[in-house]
Amino acid sequence: MTTIAETTGKLPDLIDDIASAATALSEWSDADTAVTNDGSSTNYVDNGRVLQHASSGLYVGLFVQTSHYARHDDNYNNAHAGGIRVVHSSDWDTSTNSPAGNTDVRASDPWSGDVGNNASSSFTTYNTDNGQYNWTHGNAKGSTQVYVIEGNNGMSALQSTDVTYFGSVTNNWINFAAWNTTDGNNGRCGYYSGEYVNNKFWADGNQPFAAYAQSSTSRGNETALASFQVYYGRANNNTSYPYGAVGFDRPRWCVVNPDSADDTYFFRRGVMYQTSSQSIPVAYIKAIIGNDINEGGAHGDTIDHSGETYRVVRQSGAGTNTTISAALRYE
Repeated sequence: MTTIAETTGKLPDLIDDIASAATALSEWSDADTAVTNDGSSTNYVDNGRVLQHASSGLYVGLFVQTSHYARHDDNYNNAHAGGIRVVHSSDWDTSTNSPAGNTDVRASDPWSGDVGNNASSSFTTYNTDNGQYNWTHGNAKGSTQVYVIEGNNGMSALQSTDVTYFGSVTNNWINFAAWNTTDGNNGRCGYYSGEYVNNKFWADGNQPFAAYAQSSTSRGNETALASFQVYYGRANNNTSYPYGAVGFDRPRWCVVNPDSADDTYFFRRGVMYQTSSQSIPVAYIKAIIGNDINEGGAHGDTIDHSGETYRVVRQSGAGTNTTISAALRYE
């Protein structure tokens, strides 16, 4: 494992640190050398990196990007924040420097006009509960965003504003958390965890990768990805769509000891399920565990859980009253 110590830098520094740690390992490689992180322009090809994970075949792109919050009811408030956009794709086109195959590309992404299999094509959006089409995660504006800087800032501000972050990278996952408290007002906090899930309970034929992101927006901005075959709804047992709409168990990640005389906190790993009723587990997610906001570890604490060490991120960002809390693998 390579751990990235808590440090203050810029959003491009965070991307460089993650990419350098990943490409030094055998499972990760630079998937598109034309995509650099030199910040020489506002174009996305100069503000990110594209990594490929060998065993899962998944491409993971990290880009500096500003956007609406990835939550439908915040769009009406014209709320904006910038940070790191994480794009997942089953293929990558080096001739156009854009995602290919199945992707989670959305309308606000710079590749939205160039990618045929955008999110609405790559994920099931039909909800048999009500007969309507819905986004399986995120919304039409964008998904898997880690928001760090408040406001509708241009690329130059996102390239130059100080943020604080830490993270860890192994052959099996990428984790990072970032927050901004620079001016006491325009800050956000967010974290991302992407994991190669190589220990499923059975071979279900789906891509062995799970990703989760959350930011301190007004509604929490939780987005999840567990496969490009995702079923939205609660009444389907069709194994062609093995995972529920949120990908895996996020609303009930944490369990607090109910004994009021004992403040011991029990941490809980996320679980991937075959059905959206969350009744048939497929695999445990090991790179991140839930951490309650009101109880449990404080920011920066390290926690030993099932023989592994995790570090707590518990932040809201400057001027933001929505706190997020989780523990990322950090050995």
